[in-house]
Amino acid sequence: MARAHRAGRYSDDTSTATEERLPDPSPGLDAVWDEEWEKSLVQAALDKLQRQVSAKHYQIFYARVIEEMPVTKVAKLLGAKVAEVYLVTHRLKPLFEKAVRELQARERDGLAG
Repeated sequence: MARAHRAGRYSDDTSTATEERLPDPSPGLDAVWDEEWEKSLVQAALDKLQRQVSAKHYQIFYARVIEEMPVTKVAKLLGAKVAEVYLVTHRLKPLFEKAVRELQARERDGLAG
């Protein structure tokens, strides 16, 4: 009798459905989505920057800012002076940040409209 009672308890209309008892996986999915969107945004901004500057300056910027290489290593690797690495990074960072802001604004406007 106890066995039948337990079985009936899970099959009546007032019990919670199995899928409703499971934790919602979407918070993890949201984090993955946000991370992928951020990567895509950065890549689009880098593509725009690459079209605006010389190949050497882009390489310096990418190695220093994106790859986070030390200044001396970037200079040695790319045949540049340390001062040039600082100068290029200083000049290109605002262009990159502007490209990111423009892409974010375009995305917001596209979603809102």
